[in-house]
Amino acid sequence: VTIVLSASDKISPSIPATVVFDAVTFTRIDISWGVSTDNVRVAGYKIYRNGSHIGTTESTYFSDTGLPPSTNFCYKVAAIDGNENESPQSAEICSTTPSLMTVVSWGDNTYGQLGDGTTIGRNLPVYTAGLINAIGVSAGGAAGFGGHSLAVMLDGSVWAWGYNFFGQLGDGTSEDKHAPVKIAGLDSFVKVAAGGYHSLALKQDGSVWAWGNNDYGQLGDETTTSKDTPVHVTGIGNVVDISAGEYFSVALTSDGSVWSWGNNTNWQLGDGTKIDKIVPIIISGIDSVKSISAGGQHVLALKTDNLAWAWGKNSYGQLGIGNYTDSNVPMLVKYE
Repeated sequence: VTIVLSASDKISPSIPATVVFDAVTFTRIDISWGVSTDNVRVAGYKIYRNGSHIGTTESTYFSDTGLPPSTNFCYKVAAIDGNENESPQSAEICSTTPSLMTVVSWGDNTYGQLGDGTTIGRNLPVYTAGLINAIGVSAGGAAGFGGHSLAVMLDGSVWAWGYNFFGQLGDGTSEDKHAPVKIAGLDSFVKVAAGGYHSLALKQDGSVWAWGNNDYGQLGDETTTSKDTPVHVTGIGNVVDISAGEYFSVALTSDGSVWSWGNNTNWQLGDGTKIDKIVPIIISGIDSVKSISAGGQHVLALKTDNLAWAWGKNSYGQLGIGNYTDSNVPMLVKYE
């Protein structure tokens, strides 16, 4: 079959239908559209961004790359035939590239915990070196000594920097790091929590991993041996939130239950005893929890009814229960 294009063909193709976004990232926007028709044939499609022609393609898909973040872009598409008759442009669609999620930090930097490549303390925020697209951060340290930092990235990787005497950076060494290092073998993670000298990370599948100091069983791996690379926390799954205290750990599962393990000197595990636990235990007497937060030696839990509960050390009234007595079980925070 031979198709002869007539110079007298003045009929334009139909307008491309249903232009949609297929992907919007920090530096790339992908669009696609429905096929146009023509009395002879459609030769291709012209792409317009913010009123300017930026490319032509024969397919019904276009990837616009190298874009700056935090910028609004609007697109229209027009079809052309072999005689370069151009259809009217499609309806305009607009989207904004996301902001780059950088990490900033300030304060003491004795061990490089600010991650700016130095050990100089800062009283104003500085950018943490090399971290873009962070979705979560956490800062650790105990009793004014040490200090390490964690970040989880959009791609699911975990990074760490700062004090590393106990292996809390998870990089297989005990050397401090003044800039972030990527922890090998960790991917698909969604949250991190830095304790006194240990670290926790929550994976997308609901499992929890831990590394660093383990003198009290705060890594939850059935031992009291410290680890400089991540180990799986045993006996718990379907976790949706994690928090790390000074020498203990807490997790929230999808059914609203709270679990704890590690040091229990100040009743911070909430199980009615002062016995340390080397594996997670479920805390009785509290359910329907939607959020948790561990302090140095105490824990707060917010229930679905928006009432807060607390347990553990209370020498400064941090439990909010109207006295200064430690509590070995969850107590309802009192409101004036």
